[in-house]
Amino acid sequence: MSFSLSEAKQTRLATLYGGVDILGEDVAWTEVLDVWERRVNQRLDVSKTNPINDPLFQRGGIGLYSTVEDYYRFAQMLLNKGELGGVRVLAPKTVELMHMNHLNKDLLPLKLGGFEIPGYGFGLGSRILLNVAESQLVGSQGEYGWGGAAKTYYWIDPKEELVGIFFTQWMCNFSMVERQFQTLAYHGIMDNH
Repeated sequence: MSFSLSEAKQTRLATLYGGVDILGEDVAWTEVLDVWERRVNQRLDVSKTNPINDPLFQRGGIGLYSTVEDYYRFAQMLLNKGELGGVRVLAPKTVELMHMNHLNKDLLPLKLGGFEIPGYGFGLGSRILLNVAESQLVGSQGEYGWGGAAKTYYWIDPKEELVGIFFTQWMCNFSMVERQFQTLAYHGIMDNH
């Protein structure tokens, strides 16, 4: 994982699609919604707002490059309480603290861009499922994960020992296809007790 790509790796970068670069100058929320409602899906050039070869351009919320395999390994490390392949990356208590709700009750349910995410709170870097019934999704209390602006999404369910990852490259797609994917994954779990 990195915030920049060497020239040799740039040919491996997936093409980004959508209708508007959300980080572009003077881009209004109404423009983003309009593009989504019209289902604009064209190749996007985000090189001005997200340079791929500038090691000084690093943000916590955008621009991290990775492979699907590495992202899965990262998620698996979290599911394993900070350990992967015999290597301890984080202490178990650190992973536990990261995935507890840290929002006060008056800030619940979690809101993102003004939209409520019922049943969820927020930990240190990810949403946390607090109430399955309120979420109206199949899942387990304590499930956690996050999504990106280009429809990258992961979730981890410690109770089911499940990691799910769903990656597209479609900026400002507000359909909930990743939740459909998550629901199908849960429906595929067979309880053999």
